[in-house]
Amino acid sequence: MDSLFERMCAARGLKPLNREALNSTDQVEVSNWLEFFNWLNEQHARSRNPGLQIEIGFYDSHQFNAFATIFKLTDVIAVSWEVVKSLRDLFHDVLDLPVLTWIDGPYRPAAAAWLYRCGVHFIFMHELGHVWHGHTSLAEQHGIAFMDELTAFPDGTIGNLDRQTLEFDADAFAATNVLNYAVLSRPFPVVNPSWEDFGNGMTSLIMTAFSLHLLFRLYDKAADFDPHARRRYPSPPLRQVILAETMTAQAEEKGGFLSALEIIQWGITLAEEAYAKRQRMPVDDTAIQETMGPDGKKYIAKLIKHWHIIRPQLDPLKRGGLLAPTQEVDDGSSE
Repeated sequence: MDSLFERMCAARGLKPLNREALNSTDQVEVSNWLEFFNWLNEQHARSRNPGLQIEIGFYDSHQFNAFATIFKLTDVIAVSWEVVKSLRDLFHDVLDLPVLTWIDGPYRPAAAAWLYRCGVHFIFMHELGHVWHGHTSLAEQHGIAFMDELTAFPDGTIGNLDRQTLEFDADAFAATNVLNYAVLSRPFPVVNPSWEDFGNGMTSLIMTAFSLHLLFRLYDKAADFDPHARRRYPSPPLRQVILAETMTAQAEEKGGFLSALEIIQWGITLAEEAYAKRQRMPVDDTAIQETMGPDGKKYIAKLIKHWHIIRPQLDPLKRGGLLAPTQEVDDGSSE
């Protein structure tokens, strides 16, 4: 055991990914992803905390998972190789199906690769958000080993509502970064002229929403509004809506897109159709429709209100930059 990442894996009972056991294509892919992950952190650190080093690596597991932690006073992000394999297979399968029929055959492999990279990018940035926003430090203060894919804890504990709020924050951090990168810097390799009539960059915006929505569709879970905070994470449909609302705000603010939520919902509809075709089942968007309704809005408002409690405790723990501001919300409770 030489590297800090390998020692961290040993301490957690995990198996570091053995690159030599992979085929030559996957070995190159491991290197490319690690280079990209480190570049993403460097770009984020440039104006916030230049030189902040994070140990990043892959571990071998059949679970679709990633986590952020602090080990030996060092920030660490670990991504299961199953994340890469699952998302690569997902978008390869989807582009082999009669969906997104406006993409001509020769361009479909490049389209599949872009969508899959968008998904893996999000997974990594979610964990990077846990590190940069001080979530891992907060967890460590309360004796929790890692933020695995925190009440204001007056009794020294971190509750499920706290955890859900941090997941909400990390999802928003990741969606913002992916949207800015995918839409503004690395556009989708094919343009849909009918979409571009609504504004330059619409194709990339819709396909980013398609990729991230389909990523969480893999879990195939019903909406759960968890009124008693029994869950450690928001249910996948709630996270899908959080992503949609985050991307909407960013698209309207930075991309100049009008009616962005309506446009993003096109991507969601396409993702639901693609998932149904891949699973060979009828389209069933019940969960997402329920979550976009009043109960989902109240749930998200609850998390935003709880951010008021958590944010002051994260400010001294963050690695640099600014945390998302607190905001007043109307959850309809006064009606």
